[in-house]
Amino acid sequence: MKQEIIANLTNEFKNNQKVLTAIGDETRQAILMTLIQGQQYPGMRVGEIKERTHLSRPAVSHHLRILKDAQIISVRKEGAWTTDLGYNATKKAFEHTCKKLKVEYLDMYLIHFASPHYVEAWKAMEELYSEGRIKVIGVANFEIQHLEHLMAHSRIPPMINQIETHPEFPQNELHDYLVQHRISHEAWGPLGQGNKALLDRKELAEIARHHKKSAAQVILRWHLQRGIIVIPKSSNPKRIKENSEIFDFELTAEEMEKVNRLNTGKRYSVNPTGYIVNPFYVKLMKLFIR
Repeated sequence: MKQEIIANLTNEFKNNQKVLTAIGDETRQAILMTLIQGQQYPGMRVGEIKERTHLSRPAVSHHLRILKDAQIISVRKEGAWTTDLGYNATKKAFEHTCKKLKVEYLDMYLIHFASPHYVEAWKAMEELYSEGRIKVIGVANFEIQHLEHLMAHSRIPPMINQIETHPEFPQNELHDYLVQHRISHEAWGPLGQGNKALLDRKELAEIARHHKKSAAQVILRWHLQRGIIVIPKSSNPKRIKENSEIFDFELTAEEMEKVNRLNTGKRYSVNPTGYIVNPFYVKLMKLFIR
């Protein structure tokens, strides 16, 4: 059934010039390869496809509904940006997203940064969760102090925290906190944004040679053995396949420690306590997106 639907969808993509124009050949291939490899993300994430093509949301959401009905995909993940925080603003942003995707609920909804009014935004998400409109509510880029404050003012603790995590920035203290409070840790940028300096490290190369794997596969396996959710992004069919082939080997304790020692404290993304959550910056951004 799954392969038949994929074949039909492939033909529809090939024959529908409007869809081809909307999503582009590279994105279409990524979607199909993601299905074939059995991965839920990232090829199926409408928001990311939209960011890459600027035209894809209506066309792709139509095909995602076909696949959702066939129980091939199960995750729609979206979130409230810094300019969408606040009780009413978050409710409005959520409804806007559902309307664009033409769905009644979302599988996951995150607050992306601890910007002003994130507690009020969380109260809105708690209500939406209780109503069955969101299946998983969580946060992204939250530090320990943000989580402590949020949990002190909420009924439902965050179920997941998506944070920059890779061998050069393993988030050890925050990871331990998440484990202690039963909050799932999802790695954003698990491969360090594909930084060549990281992927070319001799320590990773040695481990990779031993297991006949790539450095990227070693890093993804390191994440998994730490109990971290990893969702590497790629539109390259070869990379998508490679990213899925990390369940047939295991790193030894010594190898895990070698990867642990690559920690340099280096971030590749913005600091979640910096300008991105500054009230003045958020107000300025609201003016630009009106």
